[in-house]
Amino acid sequence: MSAIDPRIVGTWRMKSTIGRDDAGQVLPPPYGPVAMGLVVFQADGRMMAVLCDGRASLPEGEPRQFMSYAGNYTFDGTTLSTRVDASSDASRVGGDQVRTVRFENGLMVLAPDAPPPGLKYEDLVAAVDVVVSKPGYGIVSECVANGTPLLYTSRGRFAEYEVMVAQMPGLLRCRHITQDDLLAGRWRAGVDSLLAQDDLPDRQRVDGAAVAARAILAMAG
Repeated sequence: MSAIDPRIVGTWRMKSTIGRDDAGQVLPPPYGPVAMGLVVFQADGRMMAVLCDGRASLPEGEPRQFMSYAGNYTFDGTTLSTRVDASSDASRVGGDQVRTVRFENGLMVLAPDAPPPGLKYEDLVAAVDVVVSKPGYGIVSECVANGTPLLYTSRGRFAEYEVMVAQMPGLLRCRHITQDDLLAGRWRAGVDSLLAQDDLPDRQRVDGAAVAARAILAMAG
């Protein structure tokens, strides 16, 4: 096992969260305005994390965000990488959670691993033949916008999963793959079947920003 920078070892409590889009604009905070979380890093390379929306009550109809996972990790002083072997979100099992880490004033700051300079997430989605992922608002939207087929698996606790999966066939080429086949690497049948599907007759429009701008200008004019 690689040597672990000992600064990370211990039990850490979440103090705050912040989300940003690719343009750097601030998004609603992950896990709500009162996020709760604990993460434990052992010296032997084992870790666990539990995160949730910590509000005592939520607005009617709003699902409570929750995530937990565990696995073996490495940390070289700047990059934290965890191979997940247990999670409340089954699609994370077998994958790597990679974060950049810095320490400031007694706090540990974690951030997602950034793509290479000049390369955007949506560029990757547009460049590939098939995306393999759990279904979520971001990845489904990018696949729809770029006409990229989606081979998806179940994602555990997610309130909108059934509704999203029911609507996806009308928006993009998609096919389900079981967790067993995903983790065992048995992807060929799913990928071949997905690529054999006919293209949808109509592509979804992606000019919503321009349409909104014209509408605002028309009202202001």
